[in-house]
Amino acid sequence: MVGSGELGQLTRATWINTAWFRSQSYYDSGDWRATWAGEGGGILTNQCPHNLDFYQWVFGIPARISGHAHIGKYHHIEVEDEVTAYFEHDNGMIGHFIVTTAESPGVNRLEIVGENGRLLYENHKLRIYRNHISMLKHLRETQDGFGNVEYEEEEIEVDTNVESGHKVVTEKFIQKISSGKGELIADGTEGIRSVTIANGIMLSSFTKQMVAVPFDADQYEELLRELISTSKFQKSASKELKTDMTQSFSK
Repeated sequence: MVGSGELGQLTRATWINTAWFRSQSYYDSGDWRATWAGEGGGILTNQCPHNLDFYQWVFGIPARISGHAHIGKYHHIEVEDEVTAYFEHDNGMIGHFIVTTAESPGVNRLEIVGENGRLLYENHKLRIYRNHISMLKHLRETQDGFGNVEYEEEEIEVDTNVESGHKVVTEKFIQKISSGKGELIADGTEGIRSVTIANGIMLSSFTKQMVAVPFDADQYEELLRELISTSKFQKSASKELKTDMTQSFSK
């Protein structure tokens, strides 16, 4: 629906994805978890690459990133467990990306706003609010100082019974490298795009400056190496986690 241009000129995309709750015992279950040396980051590195990948797939990589990452705000960890990011795109669209592992009940709410309406995804339902005329045309031409654009609301039927997730991605990858047959869902260069956004968020947060993309990757690597070398966080030992880890694949 975005790719077809149905929404017209995009103005905003806001993703609040806080359905990633993790307890302290989860982080304590592995000596590599939530460490700069073991993971190289927190929620952006472990849980949210999926969400960042979706963002860049639909909207592209932002031209400018302002990131605010909170290190160990709610958990006893040395990496980020709460992040708010602001994106600017060259086409004028702005984006918001809000994630944390310390919110319960969490929410997965995605809004995509354009001149012709708004898409809303929440609680596994997708709705569209279709404007009768372009919002941009209306605001420029109307003589009414307060009147909103008239719109209609509709729920979009989505087939949720298709095979997806880690299992399908892994199977296609194994088939491709073992036989050379089949099509990958995404190739390696796609992964670089979501990592670029994550690194840009962290670089912006640490430098307290808006980062223009592309940025100096060596600058971020130098920062990461410094965080690894100066880390004073030590885990005594991994603790057994009594839970079904397949829950990690539910997002």
